[in-house]
Amino acid sequence: NYLFLYKPLDYAYRALSGFVAGSIASTINIPFDVAKSRIQGFIPEGTERKYHTCFQTMMLVYKEEGSKALFKGLVPKLLRLGPG
Repeated sequence: NYLFLYKPLDYAYRALSGFVAGSIASTINIPFDVAKSRIQGFIPEGTERKYHTCFQTMMLVYKEEGSKALFKGLVPKLLRLGPG
């Protein structure tokens, strides 16, 4: 019976731990997703390819648009992946 009282707290702790871990992982991963999306994006015919590699893309985005641009889409991603 003693363990029965702590089960809800255990589940809440696990859920909170999962949310924090998912949020941290999503925050670390989002610049790579931005770079991947830019690399895979549409390139109009007759124009030169701007983005080539992951780190080159991240540096170019940082230089041209600032650090906030590397975290575009973070809030929707956290709302989708953080709880899971």
